Amino acid sequence: MAKRSKIIINLISNKINVEQAIEMLDLLLEDIDNKDIKKWLSNEIKGYGKNDDVPDYRIVSTNLIGSYIVGNAYNRIQGTHQPLPLKPEYIKDYSTIKIRDGIYRLEQLAIAEKENDSHHLTIAMNVLLAQEISCINGEIINAYTDLSLYAYTNIIGAIKTKLLCIFKELEKQYGNLDDYYIDFTDKKKEEKVSKSLITIINDKSTHIGDGNVIKESIIGDNNEN
Repeated sequence: MAKRSKIIINLISNKINVEQAIEMLDLLLEDIDNKDIKKWLSNEIKGYGKNDDVPDYRIVSTNLIGSYIVGNAYNRIQGTHQPLPLKPEYIKDYSTIKIRDGIYRLEQLAIAEKENDSHHLTIAMNVLLAQEISCINGEIINAYTDLSLYAYTNIIGAIKTKLLCIFKELEKQYGNLDDYYIDFTDKKKEEKVSKSLITIINDKSTHIGDGNVIKESIIGDNNEN
């Protein structure tokens, strides 16, 4: 068997982080003639726009949390940092959130998530919006969406899994990748490889909530941004 490519070994052993790996993949696939693959790479590196479809592994579950006052001066109930139940018609739209950040931002958020005692982060929500979508019959003072445990870390884990599968497929078809160049002049072979890469990119077997929490293996001392 030929010597394995450094990019694969380095990614597995965390000598490079996911951001560096995906930028190297972008270089390797510079000459590939497939708009879908290049669009995926661009979205993962730069971030997904508001009109872009966000893949399943970037959709994470959330809870609406906030502080509120119910009642009057004679009979007042105050809740602080409590779950705010959603009206039925808003559950579908506000029980998950699409993470559109580019890979650099994801890496930074995953580090913050790891260092946080609870290992999950929050996103502030407009109070008027929270008032509209929640069942609280009172005044909401503040509100935020509470992301699921290791949300950002799991996204990076899913991307890392796809990158490893892609590198292995490219190595299988074109040999060692250490020159960081692939000759795509054989168009029939390029078309076949492109289909394989699209299948990997669209594979939903690795997704948020499947227990693929990757801690030290993703955010380690060797990862520099």
